[in-house]
Amino acid sequence: MSGSPAKWLGGSLAAGLAVSLLFRPGKKKAPSRLPALKRERGFLSGLLALAFSLSKPAVKIYATKLLKDYLARRLSAGAQGRPFGVRTPPY
Repeated sequence: MSGSPAKWLGGSLAAGLAVSLLFRPGKKKAPSRLPALKRERGFLSGLLALAFSLSKPAVKIYATKLLKDYLARRLSAGAQGRPFGVRTPPY
C-alpha cells in the first residue's frame, strides 16, 4: 500500500461510488397535480400531542423500573424457595 497510495485511493473512491449507486433508492413518482389535503390541528390536539411526546421518556423510565423490580422479586423468590405472588408496593 505504501508503494502506490494513489491507486488505493482511486480504487476506494470507485468502490464507494459503485456501492452508493447500487443502494440508491428508486425514482420517485411525480407529485400529483391535485393539492394534498392538509389536516390542521386545533390548539387542544396540538397541546395533547406535545404532552404525550414530553411524557414518553418518563413513562419508559417508570416501566423499566417496574420490570426490573418484578424480575428481581421473581428471581429472589425462586432462590429463597418461597412462592411468588406476594404483592409488594413498587417503591
